[in-house]
Amino acid sequence: MATSTSCTGSTLLQPISKIIDLPLDQVNFVVCQLFALVTAFWFRLYLHPSKTSPFIRHVVATLLGFYLALFCFGWYALHFLVQSGLAYGVMIFTGVEHMHKYCFVVTLGYLSFCQVTRVYVFDYGMYSADFTGPMMVITQKITSLAFEIHDGLMKREEHLKPSQKYLAVRKMPSLLEYLSYNCNFMGILAGPTCSYNDYVAFIEGRCYEPKHLESNGKENGKFKQSDPSPKRDMIQKVCTCALSLMVYLVIYTACPTERVINDTFMASNPFYIQVLYLYGKNFECKNSNIVKYHYKFKSIFSIFIYFKIHNVRQHFLGSATLKLMYDVITWFSTQMAICYTVVPFVLLAVGPSLKFYSSWYCCIHLLCVLLVLVLPVKSRRTKQQASEHNCLSSPDNNCNQKQKAT
Repeated sequence: MATSTSCTGSTLLQPISKIIDLPLDQVNFVVCQLFALVTAFWFRLYLHPSKTSPFIRHVVATLLGFYLALFCFGWYALHFLVQSGLAYGVMIFTGVEHMHKYCFVVTLGYLSFCQVTRVYVFDYGMYSADFTGPMMVITQKITSLAFEIHDGLMKREEHLKPSQKYLAVRKMPSLLEYLSYNCNFMGILAGPTCSYNDYVAFIEGRCYEPKHLESNGKENGKFKQSDPSPKRDMIQKVCTCALSLMVYLVIYTACPTERVINDTFMASNPFYIQVLYLYGKNFECKNSNIVKYHYKFKSIFSIFIYFKIHNVRQHFLGSATLKLMYDVITWFSTQMAICYTVVPFVLLAVGPSLKFYSSWYCCIHLLCVLLVLVLPVKSRRTKQQASEHNCLSSPDNNCNQKQKAT
C-alpha cells in the first residue's frame, strides 16, 4: 500500500490519503500548493500594496510560508531557518568583498550535510516528500542574492553588464525582507526562484510601474499601469497541473518505480523493453512537478550534453540526410541520458540507485567520461584550424603575427 509510507508532517489529511491510496506526505504537498494558490488571491485582493504596508505583506507572506513548511515537513522545516540564518550571519559579519563566496560554501555545505544525514543516519526512503527539495530552492535564492549584493555594493556601475545592473542589490536586506524572500508561501515548497529585486518590487507594488525610456535611452521617471489580470494565466497553469497530476497518477499506479530494479523484471524483459519502461517513468517525472520537484537537474544535464555533442555537429551539416540522422541520434541519446540520470531522484535511495546503474553497467557514466576526455581535444583542434583558416584569408598582419607566435 502506498499509504504505508510514513510522514513527518501533519496527519490531518490521513483519511483522504487512505481513500485515494497515496502517501500522506504527497497529499499534504498537493493540498498545500492548492492552499497557496487560493491564498495568493486573498493576498492580492485584501493585502494589496495600495491598502497595506510592505512590512505587513512581508510578515504575512513569511508566516504563511513557515506554516506550509511545518504542515508538509514537520520540524524538519527548521532546517530552512537554520540554513537561511547561517547564510544571513555570513552576509552580516563578513566583508562584502568575499561574502558571496562564503555564502555559496555555507549554504551548499549545509544542504549537503542534510542530504548525507538523510542517507546514512535516517531512513532515506521513509517518506517520498523530501525536505531537502525546498532547501535546494532556498540555496539558489541565497547564493543568487549574495552575488547580487556583491554586484551592487562592490562593483562600479560601468563594470556591470545590463542584466547585472538590473539585478544588483544596492543595500543589505533586513532580516524580515531576507526571510520573506526565502520562505514566502508562494514559493517555499517548490519555487520557482526569482530575483530579490523582482520580489521586493512585487511586495512594495512597484512591479507594475515600468520605467519610461526616452528615445536616447535615458530614464524619464515612471508611469503607472493597472495591475494585469492573472485569471487567464492562472487557469491555464491550473489546468496544466491537473492534467499532469492525472497522468502521474495513472503511470504511478500502472508502472511502479521500483520495477526498474526488480530482478524478475530485468531477467524476463529484453533491454529495449527496459529502456521504454524507463522512458515512460521519465515522462511521469516530467509531468508531476506538482508532486516531485527535483527535475531541475534535467536542464543542467541537457546543457552538458548539448555543449559536448555540439562540438561534432558541424561534421553533419553537409547534407539534409546527415543532419536528420544527427538530430535523431542526439535527441534519442539525450532522452536516454536524462532518463538514466534522474533515476536516483525518483528512487530516493542509494542502494536501489546503485543496483540500477550496475544493471546498466554504468554505461552512460563511462560514455560521459569518454566525452570529457575526447571532445575538448577535438574542440581545441577545430578552433585552431578555424583560426588558421581565418588568418590565411585575412590580410591582417596582426593575425599572421599571432599565428606565428602560436
